[in-house]
Amino acid sequence: MEGDDGMRKLMYLLVGLLLISVVSASPLFMLPTTGLTTFMKPSLALPNPFASSVFNEYSIIEISEPEDLEPIELPKEKIVPILEEPTSTTHVIAIGNKAFFPIKLTIEKGDTIIWKNVRDHPRLKKAIIVGPMLCGKFQSDMLFPGDSFEWTFTKKAKCTIVEAVAKYASYVIVE
Repeated sequence: MEGDDGMRKLMYLLVGLLLISVVSASPLFMLPTTGLTTFMKPSLALPNPFASSVFNEYSIIEISEPEDLEPIELPKEKIVPILEEPTSTTHVIAIGNKAFFPIKLTIEKGDTIIWKNVRDHPRLKKAIIVGPMLCGKFQSDMLFPGDSFEWTFTKKAKCTIVEAVAKYASYVIVE
């Protein structure tokens, strides 16, 4: 029994030493020095953890700090803000078989609405969008399934938009 216990301790010691040698040869191991940082970089061949000299498969690279770094000033007129406030928004209204969706929409002056024909009725596929004079008096061409028409609203108004083929309406409030 005592011999088995001694063998077990020796085996634990050898496994521990093997783990220490493998971890210390890891590419993530860094040795800080004065002014320099040394990284261990693996060579092109994969390291063999069972090899007798693991360090032979690594090369040492020294990286030093550049001495002549100066901050660069960017001209203020060339700086573009990352996030700009949107100046207008685009809304989509679906032209369905029996109604617009949504039927009522409130938008801001300068916003654009796109009407998209999504009809799938076998006999009623075409659509024409008509807007009143109060909202700019507009009329689309014949819209087949998949076609769309867009209009930008430039003044405040309450508009009744008509689909001229199926004869239904939607309401757009421009604030």
